[in-house]
Amino acid sequence: MQTDQSSFKQGFIWIRESFALFRPSPGKWLLLALAYVILYVVLPSLQLLPLVLKVLIGLSWPLFLVVAIAMFREADMQRDTELGDILRALKPYVNKLLALGGICLLYGMVVSYFTQDDMQALATLTDIKAVPEAEASMARNLGFVVKFVLLLTPMLMATWFSPMLIAFNDYSLGKAIKSSIAGCLKFMLALGAAWLILTVFMTLGMMLIGMVIGLIAAISQPLGLSLIAVLLLSSLFLATALMLAFQYVSYRDIFQLALTPRPEV
Repeated sequence: MQTDQSSFKQGFIWIRESFALFRPSPGKWLLLALAYVILYVVLPSLQLLPLVLKVLIGLSWPLFLVVAIAMFREADMQRDTELGDILRALKPYVNKLLALGGICLLYGMVVSYFTQDDMQALATLTDIKAVPEAEASMARNLGFVVKFVLLLTPMLMATWFSPMLIAFNDYSLGKAIKSSIAGCLKFMLALGAAWLILTVFMTLGMMLIGMVIGLIAAISQPLGLSLIAVLLLSSLFLATALMLAFQYVSYRDIFQLALTPRPEV
């Protein structure tokens, strides 16, 4: 398959194929997204969770990601593979995936060090109870947001493909990271277009549903507030599931080895 790295159309194709993968079994992929959010968003944010557990969760992230992508790969190949079989096939690559998780943790610590003076501003931005203050803080701290995104971009590029390259292509850790960054740079326009399309779709969908919920809230405020909470959670799970599907199809088309049957491990 020829993949045009400079094409906005390629980004659209990736998102379309992500929806095509999601559509036959939405419940399965939403449950996968729920597990992802709980493990890597909710649990690390809990203050009472012991540090050692947070470290273990961080180390496990590449392994979980590879399992999720493998599930999408099996669905794409129309194979009904058991989760246990996927885990057994990935067993030889666990050490390298955990090492990749360690690198991500160390990089996260570096980012935290350079942004520690601004983390209070980030907390304000995510405080639902202080919406007016959050809006003012966002305007004052736009530079911090840009800096935070720029600092995280190298890690995103390094890990977008590297877990799959380790587990599916048998790359070394260093080669996987290098190839992931190279792939992101080479296909930057197509990947950026796909991200933009997915973001616009989710935003417009939330706006339309939000308008309906607003009308309901005008009639019953408690019901409206409950529906808003459901909307936010549903949107988060849907966005996560589609992001994982997009990560798979972009890996598949760029490296073109994911659809090649692997020998039994």
